[in-house]
Amino acid sequence: AFLRGAEAAVALERRPDLRVAEARYLRAEAALYEAAAAQYPRLRIGPEWMIGTNSWGGMFQVYLPLDAGRPVRAARERRDAARRELDAAWLAAEEELG
Repeated sequence: AFLRGAEAAVALERRPDLRVAEARYLRAEAALYEAAAAQYPRLRIGPEWMIGTNSWGGMFQVYLPLDAGRPVRAARERRDAARRELDAAWLAAEEELG
């Protein structure tokens, strides 16, 4: 039977294969954002408790990522692959319904 409008939307919404593909894409998208954020230098300044002396001191740390572009490129490729899988799952589901 050919489904239209709201019936088709409900049928698509209930498909676990689409929910799994969507979750994989969203996870890959989040990993890409994390990799992109990690490619920039970070600076940390603040107080530090010195255990051996039982006193407070100052803390200054600089994190300089080296070759941070590689993880970003890999994360982008994984995100793009997840997007293609999601698109293919949607097309297959729409063909089954139509």
